[in-house]
Amino acid sequence: MVYGRGWRWDHKSVFSVLSWAAFATLLLGRARFGWRGRKAVRVIYIGSLLLLLAYVGSRFVMEVVLRRPA
Repeated sequence: MVYGRGWRWDHKSVFSVLSWAAFATLLLGRARFGWRGRKAVRVIYIGSLLLLLAYVGSRFVMEVVLRRPA
């Protein structure tokens, strides 16, 4: 709990955690498996897209993904 509130399952929190997971996967892949080049760039694009959806894509997520009026 932070400031008396528990975890909120809104799209911003979920996409932020997923982007952290993508970048952690990239670090792990580079350290253990030597990912370079195209494979690393794909993971970076996925993480960046998730961050973009988390911070500026609120209207897109509400209308297109969740099919709710904004």
